[in-house]
Amino acid sequence: MGMNKKEMAAWQIIMAIDEAIKDFGEKGVPEGHLYAVVMGKMDLETFQSIIDILTKSGRITRANHLLKSV
Repeated sequence: MGMNKKEMAAWQIIMAIDEAIKDFGEKGVPEGHLYAVVMGKMDLETFQSIIDILTKSGRITRANHLLKSV
């Protein structure tokens, strides 16, 4: 069974955040700086949920609020 439109949109947003973190390279990006870029599009709770999903899935690391792609 495939994803509905809402689930697909959510997945696309998660992957866009993942790609943005990857684009910052091996030095990573401060979590607050990345949120400042997207805060007009989502609230902090949503942003933190996305970061949690990416961290738990092993796609990124978070240490001292620094996000890095794996």
